[in-house]
Amino acid sequence: MGLRDIVTARVEVPVMGTTLSLRGLSFADLSRLVIDHREDFLAVVGVVQTSDEPDMGALAAKLAQTAPGLVAKVIALACDEPDLLEAAAALPGPVQLECIMVVGKLTFSEPGAFPKFMANLTGLMQAGAGLVRQTR
Repeated sequence: MGLRDIVTARVEVPVMGTTLSLRGLSFADLSRLVIDHREDFLAVVGVVQTSDEPDMGALAAKLAQTAPGLVAKVIALACDEPDLLEAAAALPGPVQLECIMVVGKLTFSEPGAFPKFMANLTGLMQAGAGLVRQTR
């Protein structure tokens, strides 16, 4: 079995008489989010690190409040329509939350994968900031 045998999982989310087809985010997608929305990502890291909420729905709601631009970008990327950021941002709040939940489950399918990813990302960002300071 090889890479060509892997089929990317997608989940359909009903929206206003049609559906959105969502997939999990790749490393390239996540990197793009960090680059394009660094401040939002740092806010998300703060929410995750200070959240004692085991309920992913409650955590997703906090993330939507903290970083709505990031939420819209996640949805647009997961739909493979990154140019439709405004359309993703205009979706009703409950639809956005459902989309974020779906994308989160597809992206971080293993238990504990999301907090581990955020911890690794935080470490990389801190290391990068340290390198920048050293080169000045």
